Amino acid sequence: MTSPHSTSQRLPIASVLVAIAAGELFHLIMSSVLEVVGDVVPSWLEQLLRILDGAVASGVFLLLVWLVVKLSDPVASPPQPKQFERWMRWGVLGYLAVVVFPSLAVEGIAAVLVHNVLAAMLLGIGVWSATVVLRVVRSYRTARTAVALRSLGWVLLAAVPIRWIEVTVAPGSLEVVYVFQGIVVCVLVTLLARRRRWLGSLSRGQRWSLGWWTSLVLVFSIVAAATLFDSSTVHSRALRQWLTGSELVVGYVCLALAMYSAIALVTIVGSGSSAARKTFEFDAITFFNRLVSEHADSQQLYDTAVTLAVALTESTGAMLLLHEGDRWEIAALAGLDYQRAAALEIQSVLGHSLSTDAIVVPWLFEDERFFRIARSVESYAQSLMLVPLREGSISYGAIVVVSTKPFAFEQGDIAALGAFAPAVTIALANQRLLRSAIERERLRRELMLGREIQKKLLPTAAPILNGWSVAGWSEPALEVGGDYFDYFQLGDGTACIVVADVSGKGISAAFYMAKLKGICLALAPLCRSVHDFIVRIHRALDGGVLESRVYITLAAVGITPSGRVHIVRAGHPPPVGVTSDGQVQVYSPQGIALGMVSTDRFVALTPVLEIEQTHLDTLLLFSDGYLEAGLPTTAELGLDGIRRMIQSHANNCSAEELLQRLKGDLSTMLASTTQHDDITMVIMKRTTNSS
Repeated sequence: MTSPHSTSQRLPIASVLVAIAAGELFHLIMSSVLEVVGDVVPSWLEQLLRILDGAVASGVFLLLVWLVVKLSDPVASPPQPKQFERWMRWGVLGYLAVVVFPSLAVEGIAAVLVHNVLAAMLLGIGVWSATVVLRVVRSYRTARTAVALRSLGWVLLAAVPIRWIEVTVAPGSLEVVYVFQGIVVCVLVTLLARRRRWLGSLSRGQRWSLGWWTSLVLVFSIVAAATLFDSSTVHSRALRQWLTGSELVVGYVCLALAMYSAIALVTIVGSGSSAARKTFEFDAITFFNRLVSEHADSQQLYDTAVTLAVALTESTGAMLLLHEGDRWEIAALAGLDYQRAAALEIQSVLGHSLSTDAIVVPWLFEDERFFRIARSVESYAQSLMLVPLREGSISYGAIVVVSTKPFAFEQGDIAALGAFAPAVTIALANQRLLRSAIERERLRRELMLGREIQKKLLPTAAPILNGWSVAGWSEPALEVGGDYFDYFQLGDGTACIVVADVSGKGISAAFYMAKLKGICLALAPLCRSVHDFIVRIHRALDGGVLESRVYITLAAVGITPSGRVHIVRAGHPPPVGVTSDGQVQVYSPQGIALGMVSTDRFVALTPVLEIEQTHLDTLLLFSDGYLEAGLPTTAELGLDGIRRMIQSHANNCSAEELLQRLKGDLSTMLASTTQHDDITMVIMKRTTNSS
């Protein structure tokens, strides 16, 4: 389906073509009428008809000029060699038709028809020649193209009034002016044809084919120009009868095409094949890949990348931008210093476009994004090209090249830098992976060191505390964890066993675990009971030690010198005990985690539970990691599972032996899953009835 926009673009051209055809038809009718009745009508009527015919012809001429300008509008992609060659073929066919058509030997009205058709054909040749030249030079323009084109247009249009002056005032006296105009046309075309690098990128076959057709157009356009400048030729008379001076305009257009064809032919013949450039591109990519494989350091790779980018694009400067998170930073420069590179403000000007598509800015002065800084950077950057370095959705950076000349970069440069970009992308990806591996190894070493330090913070001996033997074990889910257990002697002689769990896992939890140990060591000699000990710990943590979302669950067991067992549970899983008659008990006094409420509120919500020692034989303290063992692939162990396990193993064994049995059962359970939380167990086993 055709869009409304494209339809609106075609309608003016279609209307102009209809108007031109109507004007040509009117001229044909008027010429025929004057040929038949010119001798019998009054002279004033004949002059009136000729003036009317001239006015219509002038209007058609102006419409043809508009049509040339419209057809030569630059498009998104400049004409390619195949398209240029196709234009040359059509031009050769048109010139041949113009040569053959006047050979028709006719007289009378038929002669008038032949002359009018010949004039139309010559005008068509002029339109085609002007369109070809304008399309190419406007697609491959320079900063001075607009001025040169305006000058050329005025020179061509001036030929019509100059010819009128010569015919009406001084016949045959302005030959020098015509020669001067021809010289000016040649000079202006030479200036307009400065960008010819695209012709140098042709393959051998393209050079031969395009060179052949261009040489034919060169010959035919020279012949056409010479024929039209000769006022005695049938071609010159046909155009002169249509509109005086038009033969000079078309002649100068053919001269312009001949000049451009000559310049193009010299470029095609004189330049080497594109194979040389392709070879250089291949060698550059090969050299860079070899440098990557040799594990060169990052900065050497970055510097080599920008140096090769300058060589591949024949630019004057380049920079390599690295993309890390939301930051873009300059990693390497060639032909620029850091101050000049920063002055381009690439990141702030181009923004998100840096990591999406290739960007070519032909002239910074014409780009609204760079207009603010164009004047300050014109001494070293007038045109710019950027190619992103990305792999899939991952952006690694971008290569930016600049040139001191406007319109410096063409399709070949974009293709060359685009072919080089994947090699740089791979290098940057490897560098990022290497840095990530080094960082992971460093972190692993630090974590292993933290694991060793954390192990040293936990008790290693299995002491006898006021008639109870104790064995403890802790295994973090990661290298370090937040579970903690320890044994303390309080100020009144009470032995205290503490098991705690800091919310979360890893480094943060281990950090608070170490803080907790320091607080416990400092406060233990000052306390007279296990409840007082836990309350003092809470008061110390309530002073801003814990972050707002961090809390600590804790279970503490105090054994007094007289043999009484006191339990304080601060939001922790309840201890499980086995009595002397083999019954399994779960001790669940009230309690809230440390750091959740104020100290006064904590005291009110966390009482102490007292148990007669003679009623208790074994006591197990554990963290929620043991309670939830088996998750997430199977059902959790739970309190019921712990009760069954301790009941089956508690008889006739020491605390250490019971601990090893429970660890064995736990290992069997975890064989088919992954440990997802820190696990801690402390076994207390009564040995005597006194301290």
